[in-house]
Amino acid sequence: MTQEKTKAYVRTCLGIPLLVVSFLCPCLQYSKLITFSEISIYGLKISPVDIVYLVVSLILPASFIIKGLCKPFEIKKLLEESAIEFTKWSSPIILIWIFTAADEIGNIPFTCPSDYPYKVTAIRTACIIRSANIICMWSFILFAVLWITVELYWDEDESDDEEATKNIQEELSRDNKA
Repeated sequence: MTQEKTKAYVRTCLGIPLLVVSFLCPCLQYSKLITFSEISIYGLKISPVDIVYLVVSLILPASFIIKGLCKPFEIKKLLEESAIEFTKWSSPIILIWIFTAADEIGNIPFTCPSDYPYKVTAIRTACIIRSANIICMWSFILFAVLWITVELYWDEDESDDEEATKNIQEELSRDNKA
């Protein structure tokens, strides 16, 4: 497999989950906001950071949809233009949201165990949505960083590989002669 094909394969393997989580995160955040607003009498409050995060998390999927409608067959270029810029300026907001969400449901464990004494079952639902959202956001950051790293730093120049292979073969032939 050539370097170019390998890079395309790796980018696809990272790009598909990145695309999925970029759509999933705002859906989970919206679900969380709805659930928290329904049970706010039990102490679950929506913070301004939650609203900012929802708006920010909608930008990337919206840009995919808008640009995709205008240029439907340029997904690679779309990811190159959108994902790198979005990740650069949204990561601080996402990290702030993740750390502010850490205490928003009190001392309920992150795993939302079924045997925990919730005041109402809707709080467990809110806990599960919140946990899924945090996992989704960490996944987004992970896939985005990996995808951007591959995009920016993977050299597609095969002449270096050919030269390295030639040098290794020469070394091996010298070792075999000796």
